[in-house]
Amino acid sequence: LVTGGGRDIGRSVSLRLAKAGATVIVNFANNADAANDTVKAITDAGGTARAHRADVTDMAAVQAMVDAVKAFTPSSPSATGTTSIFSFSSIAFAIS
Repeated sequence: LVTGGGRDIGRSVSLRLAKAGATVIVNFANNADAANDTVKAITDAGGTARAHRADVTDMAAVQAMVDAVKAFTPSSPSATGTTSIFSFSSIAFAIS
């Protein structure tokens, strides 16, 4: 799960994780086009990815995102925060 995974550093992290074989969830708040472009780049290269919209400052949205990630990924999820406003503790709490 890469927050802000569709643009800038987040995109680079998403692509790198996918290249290493990870299933990648590209989180976005507003820019669905960038997230979907990143997912397409990953899947075109043979990787597995999905975009998921969620506001990481909203605990209910974070929990719903983590539940979706758990349903989509084959193993225990991990999170990488690349957004400028980010509460990693809320996602860590939701994952546990």
